[in-house]
Amino acid sequence: MEDDLSIMFDEKSRNLYVGVFDGHGGPQASNWLAKELFPEVLSGLMGGKVKGADDMEKALITCFERGDEKLMSHLGKLGPDVLSSAGSTGTVIVVQADGRVAAANVGDSQAYLLRKGQAVPLTTPHRVYGSGPQVKAETSRVKATGAWIYDGRVCNILAVSRAFGDWEFKGDGLKQLLQGGVQKE
Repeated sequence: MEDDLSIMFDEKSRNLYVGVFDGHGGPQASNWLAKELFPEVLSGLMGGKVKGADDMEKALITCFERGDEKLMSHLGKLGPDVLSSAGSTGTVIVVQADGRVAAANVGDSQAYLLRKGQAVPLTTPHRVYGSGPQVKAETSRVKATGAWIYDGRVCNILAVSRAFGDWEFKGDGLKQLLQGGVQKE
């Protein structure tokens, strides 16, 4: 089982946090995220700087980026095999004391709000298979990095176009992966 879940309530801020993480390549990434992403999100939302939806979106993006950096450092300490293969999708919901709800995701994990019997999507999946404007946008974004898409997978490996972890699809790891792909052809 490579999935994990985190439900936390912060007494001071009165924020409820829920995170669902769908790991791949081993449970290391999803297990770490379930334990360690909440403090990152909580600290990013504190301090009174988050006033509206735009601020909340920017804050969560920053929290996810910092969380991913810390996750990569953690995975690196577990060894090169774990660093190169472990990753996770993630969906986070924050319910603030004033009733505002924020949702953020990485990968194809999604969140919905049930309103009057209708499912309202709160997040957009990050994938390169299927159809629709989101898929086209993700496909363009992936190809702009130099990566390719084959059979609905990034570089014929990963079924999601964004994830926590997955070192080989980011920065120096992506450079090595792309060079390896060129050498194989």
